[in-house]
Amino acid sequence: LVCERLAVLPSETLALEDSASGVAAAKAAGLTCIGVPQFAETDVSAADRVVSSLEELLRR
Repeated sequence: LVCERLAVLPSETLALEDSASGVAAAKAAGLTCIGVPQFAETDVSAADRVVSSLEELLRR
């Protein structure tokens, strides 16, 4: 819905998610997803890539 409103393709959109349900929703919508878990026990392994923090993402 958001992609439609912004007139962008889901396949060209990046989601940053911090929960398993957020990753699942992003993937179901066709977005590329980067998992950024807030807590060590949070499983975001279904994301396309996982980073430990937003800082790590910016360094890459």
